[in-house]
Amino acid sequence: MILLGATDSSSNDEAITLSWCTNEYGNEIMSSTTRIPMIQIMEIDNDDDGTIDSARLEVRVPIKSNERVHKVWALALFEYKLKDFVQVEWEAAAVVDEQSSLPGRGLVVDGEFSLHQRDLFSAFQRKYVVLFLSISLFPSENETQQTSTSSASALYADQTMLEAGMDASVEDFLPENLLRNYTARDFMSVYEYRYPVWLPRTSELPVDQSFSYFDLNITVRFPTDTIQYRPNFGETLKHGLMQYIPFYIVIAPLIAFVKHFLFEHQVIETEVVSEMPYGSQKLHRF
Repeated sequence: MILLGATDSSSNDEAITLSWCTNEYGNEIMSSTTRIPMIQIMEIDNDDDGTIDSARLEVRVPIKSNERVHKVWALALFEYKLKDFVQVEWEAAAVVDEQSSLPGRGLVVDGEFSLHQRDLFSAFQRKYVVLFLSISLFPSENETQQTSTSSASALYADQTMLEAGMDASVEDFLPENLLRNYTARDFMSVYEYRYPVWLPRTSELPVDQSFSYFDLNITVRFPTDTIQYRPNFGETLKHGLMQYIPFYIVIAPLIAFVKHFLFEHQVIETEVVSEMPYGSQKLHRF
């Protein structure tokens, strides 16, 4: 979903909003301001290990010659899936929000996804470095089929963003409502970028050209992350044994040697105490 805050120079710089959404009902609601963009997606694996290291999203929105873009709000949804040790997946959102007093022809952002969790994962999930990360903006037919038959538990499956149906209203697509519902989740992924580059519009369009484009380039990097979990009894017992056995292997021979040395060389004073005086009868008889 993308929203462009612009002004119309032909109407005394009247504020207008240009929009586009992957939800068809959202486009119908905002049909008067909908602009269909051209979208290119590229997934990059720098070290050829089969894991996506970054993704590049390029969005080109057509604008009229009299429109000046001053603000950009974009929401890109990803499928964040952990597999192997952890069978869980959820919807991750990358939010871009920038504005400038200068009319722009484009915006470039480069940032990272980071996992935020307010609670621990279940006992069947382990703490490990995220090395198996599946990120997809628009899953293919095969990926969709695999997702439907996968044993991974889907978090917030009933709270999917931008999935409003025929009864959708403008309230379902307002940025403040979308972000309020997303940030209320205990498990979410946050897109953080530090150095946005706003590309100002340098010149007016030629007279024979009635429209131009606003280019939005988003690069999302996926760093190594850590998952925190609450272990079950089996994992706790295994962890305890793994700590006790190496300790016992090292300490037990040392204790035995010290004990033998003390009694063999009589390092400390010792005496033998008998509970029955010499020559007396036993206290019990059979």
